Amino acid sequence: ASAVAKLRTLGLLRSLAIDGVASFVLSSKMLEAAVTERMSTPERRENHRRVALALERFHPEQQGKLVFDLAHHYAQAGIEDLAFSYSLRAGALARESRLNEQALGYYETALGLSAQAKSAKERVELLEQVGKLREATGKYEEALDAYSQGMSIIATDAELSNDQPLLSRFLRKRGLVHQKQGHNQEALDSFNQALLLQPDRGAPSYLDTLNDLGWSYIAVGGFGRAELLLSDALRLAGNLKDRTPEYSRLSARSYYNLGVLAWSRGDFVLSQQLVEQSLDIYE
Repeated sequence: ASAVAKLRTLGLLRSLAIDGVASFVLSSKMLEAAVTERMSTPERRENHRRVALALERFHPEQQGKLVFDLAHHYAQAGIEDLAFSYSLRAGALARESRLNEQALGYYETALGLSAQAKSAKERVELLEQVGKLREATGKYEEALDAYSQGMSIIATDAELSNDQPLLSRFLRKRGLVHQKQGHNQEALDSFNQALLLQPDRGAPSYLDTLNDLGWSYIAVGGFGRAELLLSDALRLAGNLKDRTPEYSRLSARSYYNLGVLAWSRGDFVLSQQLVEQSLDIYE
């Protein structure tokens, strides 16, 4: 009893009533880890379950702030449906705050529990987020694996298999990872496949893929092909003038890439002019 009183005095222990039973919660994560290491697996899970229930019950107005704790405790408790749900929410919240490593950790937890997903579409969306965060943290091979898993689900699901733009998006994402790795031939293969699956030649995603292709062709010395693709992207961007933000972004990108192409050909004056046009559009 004296030890409990001392811990409460130091602020390391808080009293709670859980399921009608008086209990205590450790305030220190390090102390929690030291204590739970001595528990059996069933005891640890029950401890985490009780803490999660207490957080939900006594702090309903702070659910947003406690989502990280709830994801952790439900995962440790082995309550998979709630662990999955809270891990998705925690991952999204961390991503919004640009905490990529933390967001990836929560999404990876959710991925391990993806049997709890309500649909194939939800699993695909999760894999897309995992892929993006693995890519953002430099885990390129793991990102490619996530995108490949997503494509497999798309191909085998009765509803998603008809969604060509979705499959095209995943192919483009694979191409972008290959591009970052310097695997330009693999990038070209992915971008070309993505382009074939995009039905709307005027869509921003189509123009982005043209620019991706142009960049990769520059990298492998295919200057003629790059010029055709980038010029086509610039021409199609002109049809988007009523959608000002997209028009500005895509036009500026095409001018910049054409500037890089001119530089690669040794035409430095033209390169400067094209890059200046790109900057003028952004301004």
